[in-house]
Amino acid sequence: METACNIANAINQYNPVANLWDVISYAFTNKDRFGNPISLTQANLKALAVVPIPIGKIGSLGASTIEGFTEHGLNQIISRGFTAPDILTIMREGVAEDVMGRYGMQTRFTLGENTLIINKSGKIITAFSSAADGVFIPFK
Repeated sequence: METACNIANAINQYNPVANLWDVISYAFTNKDRFGNPISLTQANLKALAVVPIPIGKIGSLGASTIEGFTEHGLNQIISRGFTAPDILTIMREGVAEDVMGRYGMQTRFTLGENTLIINKSGKIITAFSSAADGVFIPFK
């Protein structure tokens, strides 16, 4: 039974209704729907995943919204300290370049020393900086 609950919880990480529930719960209690503490960064990323955010055209690939995250992308964003406002700033103000990635065409956004990579479906694949551990470098 515990394994089934763990699987359901893992799937719900990408469920917009579950994410919205977590964001609303965070606003009142600073906890997710299960009562687990979550950070402001986690709440912001859940909110960003709930509603597609218009960001203008993504390079020549033509996507016009952030459609979500890959599992790797979400893990990298959280572990490297990128926030939803940071991501939007990089995409809106950064230089977009279409590049061939391991799994096809991608758009790489660079602003300062921070980089964000989006796939052709509009999902964030990864985020990193030029710092040794890849953590977010504040804008100057």
